[in-house]
Amino acid sequence: IRWSEYLQEAGGIVLDKLVLYRAAIHTFSLATAAAITLCLLAFYGVPLDPNSGGLLAGGRFYRPGRPPAGYRDSPYPYAENTSDPEGIGKTFSSVLDYKDLALRFRLSLKNRWDSEMEWGFWPEGKSLVMFLGAVHVASVIILSILYLMVDFPLEWQVYLSEREEVKAILAKEERVLETFWEKIHKMIHVKVERGSAAKTGEKNIVLRTESSASKDSKAKRDLPVMTEEGKISTWDFLLVLYSALGRSTWAWHWGILLCLAIMGVHSSPVYFVFCCLDYFWTPNGQMVVSALVNGAQALSRALAMGILVMACFGFFSYCYFSQTAIYEDQSCHSP
Repeated sequence: IRWSEYLQEAGGIVLDKLVLYRAAIHTFSLATAAAITLCLLAFYGVPLDPNSGGLLAGGRFYRPGRPPAGYRDSPYPYAENTSDPEGIGKTFSSVLDYKDLALRFRLSLKNRWDSEMEWGFWPEGKSLVMFLGAVHVASVIILSILYLMVDFPLEWQVYLSEREEVKAILAKEERVLETFWEKIHKMIHVKVERGSAAKTGEKNIVLRTESSASKDSKAKRDLPVMTEEGKISTWDFLLVLYSALGRSTWAWHWGILLCLAIMGVHSSPVYFVFCCLDYFWTPNGQMVVSALVNGAQALSRALAMGILVMACFGFFSYCYFSQTAIYEDQSCHSP
């Protein structure tokens, strides 16, 4: 609140500069996350052949049992150098499935920075990705601090004003209930005085007044504890702060993004890839999301029309040009 008052007293100049700096740092953090993703696609987890020193299977990777059309599962030429020549080391697909641990355990909670096998294609790239990751973590920390300095004081004031409105409504309802119970008590008191069962009526009145007194004491216990100076206590302040942060979407956003960045440095660089989803929180990304949400029906109809057009062209092209492709290129294995 003090910082928000200082920004307001500064005439908006400091606030405008902070907003500009935040936009630039946000763009820079997205750029670093995208750069890390491209680096991981280029040289992370590429399986190397320890016998030849080159790429395993010449870079033609496919899963066992499902080779692409036109390929066959070639035998591994260095099968005798493996521990299982007739099993795992027999074909390229089985060796690849056993060796490429990065493709199988990328999201496991293990430290992927210590695995030299996954950085074997370009060992120096590990230092590059680590540097970009540290820069990304620093930028996310700065953005989180700027959120606490610029946006959260305004959200805090809105939350306190709403809280005061709720308190006023509850106090009004409590006054209405008090007047209602007072009327009921007066009616009972009059009936008891006129009736013959005065003792029973007095007992009921005592019980009800005790229950209302216990409710009042409970309500007083639920109110924030005030110190001698007239300020809210530390514990109640922390509870209110936790409630304000818990209802803030941006607080959750920056908290999750900071956790992903820290996990990327500590555990696996793949967590930096998820930081690219921060793009959908920018104004341009929100426009993309709104276009997809608002135009979902129109997009689905356009997709259905495109599928129908492709099916028609595929059918006619196969009927009239399939034999030409077979004779000219000899690329089809069907008779």
